[in-house]
Amino acid sequence: MIMGITTVDLFRSGNAIHARLPDLRLPGGNHTSPPDVDVYMHASSKDQWVSAADPSKGASCSNAADPKWRKSWRLPARKAYPDSLLLWNDDVPPGHWTWAPAYDMPLAEFIDALSVVNKEFEPA
Repeated sequence: MIMGITTVDLFRSGNAIHARLPDLRLPGGNHTSPPDVDVYMHASSKDQWVSAADPSKGASCSNAADPKWRKSWRLPARKAYPDSLLLWNDDVPPGHWTWAPAYDMPLAEFIDALSVVNKEFEPA
């Protein structure tokens, strides 16, 4: 089900092919930055789940492209997105937006939802 509608143009640094919205930094990965999301092992399924406890954790976007980015991508305003995602302007730093999980869900489901939005980005 599609619920949300973006209210502003959002920008993200990507590669030549796409905006890389579903390419999350996960705990235990080879990166120097903190993980994008909190992940835990679900007790009954033994699958990795993403926690919605901290809405500041998720995939990042900005309300303006950074001139230092090699390849900028734009998600135009008024685009629909799945109700499994929470989009909010945390404004840290100013202009920053986060695509967070709306509820605890399997990590694969969160990545699938981000992939839906990723397809709507266009080269900036």
